Amino acid sequence: MAELVKVNEIKITTGTSTNIINANIVANTKLPVMRATSLHDWRNKIPFAIVGGGASLKQTINELKDYRYVMVCGSAHDYLVQNNVYPDYCVICDPDKLVLEYIKYPVRRCTYLVASQCDPKVFEYLQYNSCKVVIWHCAGNDEENKVFADGEILVGGGCTVGTRAISLAINFGFNTFDLYGFDTCVTEDGSHAYDFSNPEVEQLKDVIEVDLAGTKFKMAGYMMGQFFDFQKLILGYGAHCSFNIHGHGALYHLMQLSNTIVKDNDNGTAR
Repeated sequence: MAELVKVNEIKITTGTSTNIINANIVANTKLPVMRATSLHDWRNKIPFAIVGGGASLKQTINELKDYRYVMVCGSAHDYLVQNNVYPDYCVICDPDKLVLEYIKYPVRRCTYLVASQCDPKVFEYLQYNSCKVVIWHCAGNDEENKVFADGEILVGGGCTVGTRAISLAINFGFNTFDLYGFDTCVTEDGSHAYDFSNPEVEQLKDVIEVDLAGTKFKMAGYMMGQFFDFQKLILGYGAHCSFNIHGHGALYHLMQLSNTIVKDNDNGTAR
């Protein structure tokens, strides 16, 4: 297989210490909540929308009302709800309790897929609001994974909730993905689709300009990490899954470049 666009791997570090993350995992694993592995109703070969918070979401959000299944990445949750789009699934994996700023408007019909590494207050808050809460485990490196009991199913996907959400959906049988707000870049003014009420929730640091085959994009460090992880997803699942990017950011450009690289040599395509 030909090689995709080369992007240097970016080391992403969490602002939460390993000790706190491990303590969260141990405490949350004991909670009487459903495991993600019990969600048997996911296995459907139909278009599945996964929503991130890129600026293009402003232009495409109304398209989401036509989907049977919508999965939102945590930080875009309230933006969807405030625009009358009610997600079926919401993926949360950041261990910082500031993720509570993302879900001020919980939806009872939504299933909240909360990683075991999240702050216990996230579970408490969602259960207090009578929401359906499901727990899953973020895979790390070999040393980080020692905190998990033998036999636990771990979900990979990289450094951002977006690629973790895709991995979750693949694990449960979906293979046709429409990705919204997956720009993996910022606009000229550095904006997202929505504004955060708490500026500490997301700070864009170390934004650099990246040239992708002659087209330039501005990316923060974690966006570079997500871009790198998405390339690995294409290489690993491109022959079995279809990824359709809505919006014209860096990931859309990557898919255009890889259209002739990832061949339909099995049961699916990347487009």
